[in-house]
Amino acid sequence: KVARVAGKNRELGTSGGGDGRNKSPEKIAEERIEAAWKSQATELDLSRLGLTELPASVGYLTQLRVLNIAHNKLTSLSAVVDWPESSSRRHKFFRKPVKGRLPLEIVSKGRFDKSEPTIVGGEDLDVPTYIRRGVALADPPREQSPLPSGPLAGNEQVTTGKEVLGRLLHLRKLDASENRLSVLPAVLGDVSRLQTLDLSYNRLSIMPESLRRLKELQSLFLHGNLGLGLPPEVLGANAKEVLEEQARSANPINILDYYFTARPTAATMFKRTAGPLNEAKMVLVGRGGVGKTCLVNRLVHGTYNPDEKKTDGIAITSWTVLIGKDYVRLNIWDFGGQEIMHATHQFFLTKRSLYLLVLNAREGEQDANVEYWLRLVESFGGDSPVLVVMNKIADHPFDLNRRGLQAKFPTICGFVQTDCERQLGLEELRKTILRETNRLEHLRDPFPASWFTVKDTLANLPKSEGTNFIPFTRYQQLCTEQGVTEATSQETLVRFLHDLGIVVNIRDNPRLSETQVLDPEWVTNGIYKILNADWLEKRKGELRLEHLPGALDRKEYPQAMHLYLLDLMRKFELCYEFYEGDGHYLVPELLGKEEPDLKEFAALDALRFEYRYNILPEGLLPRFIVR
Repeated sequence: KVARVAGKNRELGTSGGGDGRNKSPEKIAEERIEAAWKSQATELDLSRLGLTELPASVGYLTQLRVLNIAHNKLTSLSAVVDWPESSSRRHKFFRKPVKGRLPLEIVSKGRFDKSEPTIVGGEDLDVPTYIRRGVALADPPREQSPLPSGPLAGNEQVTTGKEVLGRLLHLRKLDASENRLSVLPAVLGDVSRLQTLDLSYNRLSIMPESLRRLKELQSLFLHGNLGLGLPPEVLGANAKEVLEEQARSANPINILDYYFTARPTAATMFKRTAGPLNEAKMVLVGRGGVGKTCLVNRLVHGTYNPDEKKTDGIAITSWTVLIGKDYVRLNIWDFGGQEIMHATHQFFLTKRSLYLLVLNAREGEQDANVEYWLRLVESFGGDSPVLVVMNKIADHPFDLNRRGLQAKFPTICGFVQTDCERQLGLEELRKTILRETNRLEHLRDPFPASWFTVKDTLANLPKSEGTNFIPFTRYQQLCTEQGVTEATSQETLVRFLHDLGIVVNIRDNPRLSETQVLDPEWVTNGIYKILNADWLEKRKGELRLEHLPGALDRKEYPQAMHLYLLDLMRKFELCYEFYEGDGHYLVPELLGKEEPDLKEFAALDALRFEYRYNILPEGLLPRFIVR
């Protein structure tokens, strides 16, 4: 049935008959709907026609499982299916006269009201399609008639009826993306079997509570509806990523819980229940020694130390700035440049960020090296803006192929030349940071008041209780105390806090998910101390669990947390566990430089693979060994 309708669509569309190019969008849609009616197709494609209204006649295709109305100009999904009041107007679907009488058993039982335009009289009867097919219906109400109203039937006025979506009870997938929808009909919540709902890139600013009744909904795409105030951490992967990259879509329950929790209701609108988060992450990346830490100190503290020590692992600094009338908190993440730590960076590079790529001529920055960092940010930061900072220019001025780089990486929002010692370009850098922070798409998303309280409580625990981590059950208890009682809301909030860099919680690993780390620096610094231990280098990367007490401070890293750090290292693909015994690991990055004897692999019939890279990712081969 689907194949036949697809063929009919091609015939009725712009390719085929020649005159299809002159047909109006409504005409093409009407013909496709008629073809679907005749074949009882389960899928209907009305996308990219330029429709401004949803055809009411769609409501008669109650067998539909998939409806695609994307890429149109729809402003509403409401349309009423009904008989027109005027009996002189009948839809073209049903105008072909059929010779003969109605079946006696239908007429004698009074199946149809004589006042309706189903029986014209005489020998030549204009019989509805479902009667021509021999289908006898028992007293169908007006809303079940196959005569639509609306634009395809001449805009007749109706007195009773049912909305189109309310009739499509077998619908599994509805794609209404890239239209002009500003509101949704409440009846959408009655399509109880709906599994995929794509409303991306519309103009929605409010959603009906009825959506929470869609218990079978598995994928909900609301990306690009800025008026809803839904951050990317809540929205999850978009429809394209799910389809083409097999990404996992966000749980619709979590999306709806966040939306209805963050939005003030009529009962609470006069007291503060939510507010803009006004918080974002700024990430500094680049090789070690390029001056990232000096830039942070100049911007935040106004200080400069020419003998600044290199950053080991990661350093996080809070910077409160005034943007317009709002105070905004920037969490600055300064990543160490050590190659062995690059594997840990990817788990903290998120899409809700402003990136500063810091370069230095003295480090011999070449175009390939610049592109390595830009591709790293592109891979994990998505469309996040990137500001390229050319540092230490007083003694070693240099420039880049700016136009060429921006052509390859459209997310580059500017280039700034700086020198911390001579205080050159710092004011321009500050203004550019504020400008790009103000442009961050989800900077002012609403945040429930109870979520604010949980966030602040977690942030204060390292000081108030002297702990850098808590069990996940303790986090759940804190949430419950503040009124965040639903498990889905607690899950959404912890993922949100993880992506913002406020806590570390790895939800996709059963062992790691049971611990809530309150200080991300605690994680990276602990791993850094293990990887840079002298004894580990001498052992060519061979590591045993009992070795860790000699590398870590026992008070800061109690023995009960050592296995957690090793599990994180496995998650970051920094090490793997030997098969022959528990607690015995190998860190491939620290293997000896001596090439092993590979004679036994030199057989002529051996199968070989060769990969060529324009830019070799840092730590590729050690991570490949771990895999």
